[in-house]
Amino acid sequence: MEAVTVTEATQIIINSILGAVGTAIFAGVCVWVKGLWQKSKTYDKAVKALAHDAFYRYCRYLLPEDSLTEEEIENINYLYDSYHSLGLNSTGDKLYQEIMAKPVRKDAK
Repeated sequence: MEAVTVTEATQIIINSILGAVGTAIFAGVCVWVKGLWQKSKTYDKAVKALAHDAFYRYCRYLLPEDSLTEEEIENINYLYDSYHSLGLNSTGDKLYQEIMAKPVRKDAK
C-alpha cells in the first residue's frame, strides 16, 4: 500500500468539505423551492376562490336585469375570461350564456 502525501491528504479533505458544502447548499435550495411551490399552490387556490366569488356575485347582480349596459357586458366578459382561464367552468358557463343572451341597452341605469 502506498503512503498518502500531505498534499494528497489535504486535497482529499478539501474535496470532502466542498462535497459536503455542495450537498448542504443543494438540500437548502430544494427545501426553498418546495416552500415556494407550496406557497404558489396556496396563492393559486386563493386566486381561484376570489375569481369564483367575483364572477358569481356579478352574475347574481345581472341575472334579474332585463337588459345590460355595454359596461356591464364588458365587465362580465372580463370576469368570465379570468374565471374560465383558471379552469373554473360548468355552472359558470351556463350563467355566462344566460347573461349574454340578454339584450344590450345603450343608456346606463
